[in-house]
Amino acid sequence: MATEPGGYRGAHLLTAFLLGAAAGALIAYVTSPESGRRNRERMKDAARAAGRTAREAPTRLRDSFSRAVEAARSVLEEAIDKTGS
Repeated sequence: MATEPGGYRGAHLLTAFLLGAAAGALIAYVTSPESGRRNRERMKDAARAAGRTAREAPTRLRDSFSRAVEAARSVLEEAIDKTGS
C-alpha cells in the first residue's frame, strides 16, 4: 500500500478505525441499561461477528484488488488498441 503524506499506510488507518469502532461499541454495551447477562451475550455475538469479518477481510481485499487490477488491465489494453489502430 502507498504511504500517505503523514507517513501512515492505509492499513494503519483501517486498523485505527476498526479499533475505535470496537471501543465505541464496547462502551455502548457496557453503559446500556440492559441486564449484565444480556450485555455479555451481545458482546460475545459482536466479538464473534468481528472475528468472522476479520478472518474474511484479507480474502475479500485480495479479491477486490484482483478485480481492480483486471479492470485496469482491460482499460489499458483497450486504450492501447485504440491508439494503435
